Amino acid sequence: MRVRYPSRFGRDALCCDIFVPAVGTTSSHVASQHIRIRLINVHLDSLPIQPSRRPRQVAIVASLLRSAGRGIIAGEINSILPEDDALVKGNGLRDV
Repeated sequence: MRVRYPSRFGRDALCCDIFVPAVGTTSSHVASQHIRIRLINVHLDSLPIQPSRRPRQVAIVASLLRSAGRGIIAGEINSILPEDDALVKGNGLRDV
């Protein structure tokens, strides 16, 4: 699914859920014994224009990730402003 967020450049997030069998299950079990992992590809706004829309963009993407329970956010994050350093931690995300 494609999720639009506030952007000066028409950018958005592309999300895909994959389901993998939970540890110890076999293919004959029902889907409830699968783990959902959400993959989110982003391209955040990239210029140091104030006010920055990047905090809202990251908050929206973090919410999409939390609603799935687990996953990965990847793509063009464009950390360009000093306050961008706090976006990951401030939204309960972990940089790996």
